[in-house]
Amino acid sequence: MKKNIIFLTILAGLLSFGSCDTFDYSDPEIDNSVYESDTEATNTNITIKEVKKKYSSAISNSSFKKVKEDLIFDGYVVANDVSGNLYQTLIIRKGDDAIVVAIQDYSLWTKYPVGTHVTVNLNGMYVGGYGMMPKIGTPYYTSSGNLRQGAMLKSLADTNITIIGFNENADEVSPVEIDASWLNKMSKDDWAPMLVKLTDVEIKTIKADGERRTIYACSDDKDAGYGVNDTILIGNTKLLLRTSTSSTIAYETVPIGKVDVTGVLTRYTTSWQLQLRDVNDVVVK
Repeated sequence: MKKNIIFLTILAGLLSFGSCDTFDYSDPEIDNSVYESDTEATNTNITIKEVKKKYSSAISNSSFKKVKEDLIFDGYVVANDVSGNLYQTLIIRKGDDAIVVAIQDYSLWTKYPVGTHVTVNLNGMYVGGYGMMPKIGTPYYTSSGNLRQGAMLKSLADTNITIIGFNENADEVSPVEIDASWLNKMSKDDWAPMLVKLTDVEIKTIKADGERRTIYACSDDKDAGYGVNDTILIGNTKLLLRTSTSSTIAYETVPIGKVDVTGVLTRYTTSWQLQLRDVNDVVVK
């Protein structure tokens, strides 16, 4: 009799726990009003240009330095990880200055679509360089045991990066139109990274066996960084095009002939390179 009473008590509890009154399967309420308008940043005390200047030694040495004070800048997201080609990366721009912000997350594009206006408090983050590329994040050990500037924990980004508005028509969202002359005369220290546009150029691919590759990237041609390097021809000038083999761009067909290309102009040590945000960055003429 005692066992029956215990069984009925447990059964009643389970039935109560599973009743329709207990669970709410409706979608959670999320306030997306911050993406409907823009606001002015009022609590900033440093600019992106000043950040790059303040930590220029660490950047140029491909090292890093931890920030231990409230240094706050604002800017607009002009590129994210939507295709996986800019892995765990946001490019934040204000005026003619931009910087890489690396975060350990695989869906940054859902929270930070292009046009998102943010403030970034550097306190607790590291500022440095990766191949002399200005980068905000956290150091990590490579498979070779080397300490390099990498992506910060998502929890730190959630604490220190604040969304204050959205404006997909902000001046920063429009790419800087460049040509071969621009590339030859502009300083990488000042202009990497930057959202840019090239007009009437050609994309030249080559496979490991020397033949033309019809897609942007494949595993057979990848290097140690799981990327493939190809060429954008701007007249007689060559610009490196880098594509991740893990991106959704990798197996898209490369157009033949003249195209317009928008992308993030970056650097690796002394060389320019361009990375597409997604396949729509290439427009066939």
